[in-house]
Amino acid sequence: MVTNKYTNSFQERQNVIDMADIAMLRHLKNSQLSKNVSWAKLGPDAKENYVPLYWLVSQIILCPDYVVAINDKLYLIEVKGTNKIKLADYKKLEEMHTKAIDMNGKIKIEIAVIYFPHPEANPVWITFTKLKKMWDSIKQFKEYPEKDFQGKPKLYKVLPLV
Repeated sequence: MVTNKYTNSFQERQNVIDMADIAMLRHLKNSQLSKNVSWAKLGPDAKENYVPLYWLVSQIILCPDYVVAINDKLYLIEVKGTNKIKLADYKKLEEMHTKAIDMNGKIKIEIAVIYFPHPEANPVWITFTKLKKMWDSIKQFKEYPEKDFQGKPKLYKVLPLV
């Protein structure tokens, strides 16, 4: 069986379960104990909806992995099982945060990352504001071995998420 590593190719990653997503689903199902919590999985996932070139969807639409409603507040959440945050993912979170600020007078919306360091871990909640401080504190970008859809390096930063 292939282990999930950032050096794996796209095809290799499709044969490995998404530990963080499984942990998130378990966390959300446990949260359903409250009648004031509802959620939906939104983000494009090539493992669940494989269509050739499906991964390009995330380059076009601005969509978080999950939306969670608790009482009168919405949370748009990216789920991570790694502390390596791609520049493209950070920019998506930043754009969602900017749009949420514009709506904040009407609807309470928070953009966040939930990080699961391992399958049985308690989730680590990171607001976008906290994520931005971490992001800005790290100057050095690293590169994934594979390129993006334009053939450019996939840049990321290793953040101290815990």
